[in-house]
Amino acid sequence: PRNPENNPHLAAMGFLTVGRRFLNNKYDIIDDRIDVVTRTTMGLTVSCARCHDHKFDPIPTADYYSIFGVFDASVEKLLPIAPPSEEFEKGVREHEEKLSKFMEEKRREAEAKLRGDAAEFLLATKSPPITDEDMLRRDRKARMTERWREYLAERGKAFDPLFAPWRAFAAVADGDFEKQSGELTATFFNSEADKEKLNPLVAKAFAGDPPKSLAEVAERYGKLFIAIDAEWKKAAEEAKAKNEPSPTALASAEAEQIRQVLYGSDSPLVLPGEMLDRSLERPDRNEVRKLRQEIEKFRTTAKSAPLQAMGMEDAPRIAPKTRVLLRGSPGRPGDEVPR
Repeated sequence: PRNPENNPHLAAMGFLTVGRRFLNNKYDIIDDRIDVVTRTTMGLTVSCARCHDHKFDPIPTADYYSIFGVFDASVEKLLPIAPPSEEFEKGVREHEEKLSKFMEEKRREAEAKLRGDAAEFLLATKSPPITDEDMLRRDRKARMTERWREYLAERGKAFDPLFAPWRAFAAVADGDFEKQSGELTATFFNSEADKEKLNPLVAKAFAGDPPKSLAEVAERYGKLFIAIDAEWKKAAEEAKAKNEPSPTALASAEAEQIRQVLYGSDSPLVLPGEMLDRSLERPDRNEVRKLRQEIEKFRTTAKSAPLQAMGMEDAPRIAPKTRVLLRGSPGRPGDEVPR
């Protein structure tokens, strides 16, 4: 049970969390916790294996990082051991709503910018897949490119009325793009069978002169996305001016099909929580950190706060892999190990 009163197991987790903070260096904090657990339950100084295989006992560095992965996938959590008061719960909600409002504002800003950059991400999918996890963690464009790649692959499992032309042009050889593009346009967009399947707005974007490069193909898609986005914003503003409910879709079916690429629940431009966190600029990250600290401060210092235990629980977002850190250095990830 998570919050039963007088749960003796909470005391053990508190034993883990009262250790030193090491200026909030998680690698040192986790090392201290591994040391506490292994010394008290096994009589072994396992923390030696942080940098090298244990010299006197059969404890390899890989085992250390298997244990490290368990702690790295956990977060500290104040767990009430008495029912919280209405006053306390109201205070927590007010602080959390303040954070949620700020994050929602930043989400709108970030996603609006991503919609403006959609053509850039589309063109980037022509490059080889990115498998470097450090790059995906650090580089916003790399993360978005891979999201677009996954999105297009899912849509490509059947005939895609929006991106079938993109796939056809992307398959054209780079060295002779202009010539092959003309032949492709003459057949793909003049075929009655294909024209009936294609979204009419996409077909119209490629009517006339064939594109001279794949970058121009992406640019035509980008202009179409911007036009549909402007149409959607105008519809929302008109509804607001008339004091009517916000629209849920565009009146035109072909326009709504494109709007879903920009706003649909499966859109690569709709950011999940962890990607939103990574997309924030430094001042905004600092503000988020401040708001979260205010929540924790209220939970711990408010006069209405209930009795609480310093526990731990599974983190809401867990890194997909745990790796050995060579010589204990976070900047030198080695082989993957199981938790």
